[in-house]
Amino acid sequence: MDRSGTVVRIGRKVATVLIPPGPHGEPESLFRCALGGRLFGSRDRRPPGTAAVVGDEVLVEEIEPGGRQPSRPGRPGGRITAVLPRKNALRRAVGPPERREMRVFAANLDRCYIVSAFAEPPYRTGFLDRSLVVAYDAGVTPVLVFNKLDLAAGSDLAGLDRDLAPYRALALEVHRTSTRSGAGLDAFRASVAGSRAVLFGHSGVGKTELLAALGVPGRRSGGLDRRGRGRHTTTAAELIRLPGGGEIVDTPGIRALGLDGLTEARIRDAHPDLAVYAEDCRFPDCSHRTEPDCAVQAAVAAGKADPARYETLNRLAGEAAGLTEAADSTPGGPAGETPDQPPPASPE
Repeated sequence: MDRSGTVVRIGRKVATVLIPPGPHGEPESLFRCALGGRLFGSRDRRPPGTAAVVGDEVLVEEIEPGGRQPSRPGRPGGRITAVLPRKNALRRAVGPPERREMRVFAANLDRCYIVSAFAEPPYRTGFLDRSLVVAYDAGVTPVLVFNKLDLAAGSDLAGLDRDLAPYRALALEVHRTSTRSGAGLDAFRASVAGSRAVLFGHSGVGKTELLAALGVPGRRSGGLDRRGRGRHTTTAAELIRLPGGGEIVDTPGIRALGLDGLTEARIRDAHPDLAVYAEDCRFPDCSHRTEPDCAVQAAVAAGKADPARYETLNRLAGEAAGLTEAADSTPGGPAGETPDQPPPASPE
């Protein structure tokens, strides 16, 4: 009989599934499940949405010892037979520009902690805008974390307040933290406890140190490379149970965040501070650029909606509609990059 469990890690060839205690006294256990067959076949032949990701609830068929299974001594092996319906799923564009696709990397989340740093590397509002679109499009609550507060000067703090002003209508939860001084960590721990969340951000912003502050041992920081970008130390997404309650998905650091695959309409919907006015537009498919009687443009003109957010919406929706120049000719590099993001690198 199949048993249900949660995918806690996806490796190159093996998925690790946490099976809860059974009704007849069976202990909690980890099953190593080979990635192959119908659910994990080649990407070209795989039915959409059938590949399991971290956070998925799945059904697992246990395989008898001695069979073809990826078991280890003391750890049972199995085969994932079904991925159960998801509450939500986070997606991001991966692959080279000519073959980019939106791929799910975590599922069934409550919150998305978008982690940036005051310095080494400094935060970029372009990345923040794109991360918010990813979170809102998935139906996951975004939370902003600005780490390395110990490196921030007074002018940096004032600059952050100015940079966050356009997002005021979103009523975002914001944390300013330092893993060196301990500033803001108590509030951050309290925020994470009791939910399933994901840490999402560039390499080098301090996600590893934040995990250690949450009580997760054995993590190694990669620091920065010679170009001032973070080095990857997390190579696969992993669902971690926190000592203080709750779960966190640790993901590899991001160098470039493309929105390839998102339609113009989905990007408009992922700006809820502006979408609230769109209900009063004359046309239901209003692009908010040239149509008459556009309620979003009227809200901006009346000072009800922030003009910087309106510009961001036009820029990102314009990319989806093909109204902007090709990404390769944009300062900053590959598809999905903008001039105010860190220099590009090869996809992880």
